[in-house]
Amino acid sequence: MLVNQDLDELPTEPDAWYDQQLVGLSVVRDGLEVGSIIRVEHYPAQDMLIVGTKDDKEVMVPFVKA
Repeated sequence: MLVNQDLDELPTEPDAWYDQQLVGLSVVRDGLEVGSIIRVEHYPAQDMLIVGTKDDKEVMVPFVKA
């Protein structure tokens, strides 16, 4: 399925996002860049950020406010 959407458009709800706004962002831990977000997975309990690490592994990070 394809959806026409302006890539610069922001969601109207607070704390909302579109997946394409997150994909490609750098992931930094303790001041060091460890990889980038390669996709977002939507599970019933919570969303997960899939991070591609610099050593070509994938790490799932819960996308929660805490």
